[in-house]
Amino acid sequence: HYTPDRIVIAAAGQVGHEDFVAQTRDAFWRLLGPGDAPGLDTPQFHPGLTVECANSAQVYFCVAIPAPPYADAGRYLVHVLNRILGGGISSRLSRKLREDTGLVYEVSSEYHAYRTAGMISVEGSTSPDHLVEVTSAVLATMANLFAGVEPIDAEELWRAKTHIRIQHLTSSEDAHTRMCR
Repeated sequence: HYTPDRIVIAAAGQVGHEDFVAQTRDAFWRLLGPGDAPGLDTPQFHPGLTVECANSAQVYFCVAIPAPPYADAGRYLVHVLNRILGGGISSRLSRKLREDTGLVYEVSSEYHAYRTAGMISVEGSTSPDHLVEVTSAVLATMANLFAGVEPIDAEELWRAKTHIRIQHLTSSEDAHTRMCR
């Protein structure tokens, strides 16, 4: 995987370009030519259920479904849908399962995007007595949102977009991001 056509070598500061190139060439002389393109196998989704028992007063659950990869044109819509579904205390899952019914201690969703696949996962915790009811409600909420059965109103869309924008701006101002920029 580490071939010249896939490596970026950078230098900053008072560097003599010709000297730097010569030193780099000397250090990486064994890496010649382009490499074979890495395989782009798309992972297969395997639905199922896994249960692990532990001595705890709560049960933790995770429900995941396939989603577009990070280069897909629809990824921005998925970010907005994820925010509306379970991204914060004003999300549909938080309002329905925590505020309205008190069935969960915590619930949230995330969109994970990779090169050839993605997934939306909903995680949370509840009492053992409510697990079936909670997971059924999570699946119903996801299905209704994604199918448009419970459409997104203008205020909900505005809140989701605003939160994503604020989160993006805030994260771009942390020390590490500023240093890298």
